[in-house]
Amino acid sequence: MGLADDVVSGFDSIDLESLDERARLMQRINRKYVLDAGQLQAFMRAMQPHFDALEIDGSRRFEYSNVYLDSPRLATFVAHNQGRRKRFKLRFRRYCDSDEQFFEVKIKGFRGETVKYRMPVESSACHCGILSPELTDFLNASLDRHDYRRPVGRMRPVIEVRYRRMTLVDRHEPVRVTIDSDIIFAAGERRDALPSCRHIVEIKSAQGRSLADRWLLGRRVRPVKQCSKYGMGVNLLLAAHRNTRFSPVIRRQFSPALP
Repeated sequence: MGLADDVVSGFDSIDLESLDERARLMQRINRKYVLDAGQLQAFMRAMQPHFDALEIDGSRRFEYSNVYLDSPRLATFVAHNQGRRKRFKLRFRRYCDSDEQFFEVKIKGFRGETVKYRMPVESSACHCGILSPELTDFLNASLDRHDYRRPVGRMRPVIEVRYRRMTLVDRHEPVRVTIDSDIIFAAGERRDALPSCRHIVEIKSAQGRSLADRWLLGRRVRPVKQCSKYGMGVNLLLAAHRNTRFSPVIRRQFSPALP
């Protein structure tokens, strides 16, 4: 992950239940930043007096697996690539360390906020990636709340994204920070990965600005748009011949040669 042990252990710990009580943030504004190893270590050291780190069974870094669903014509990806105001993403999320699994619907709101709906599922649902009638009803109900059009045709697994994550939570405000590293994409037999020396830091808050945002902006590190792991993965594996909105982000932010 590129973090020294003292940086990881320098935070006070918090358990999952306390983190959810403090900052569950199912409706929030997200800002993503791409940091190299040096920037990340400086950022983490600066956050130690203000944030606690999620710790479960003595571990502070966890492996995630997201299986994203889309239509045969990649309608969800196309909506994101075109920057439509009404767009959503579907995925099965597996917390590999605990083997907890959820079906999630992430909806982009009109004011730029993200609203997430989730329900627990059995492992078989994640493996087959097929929406049962119960999950289809859950999806439709989630979209109906926002007056979104229901998807046409069968939604199917398109790509898997695996990564390691560390989560921080602000001690005084409803703010969470996630640090994603070692990001790997898979679609059938095709594989690709982002450079391990680059890390995606996502700051999730109710208002959109936090101490963590201000610290980064004060050092001229600005949010990166079109930094969706799903979007970049589809670009790399399924749309490499196309110049999408994600192509410049991959070239500019995830070159191993960048200082």
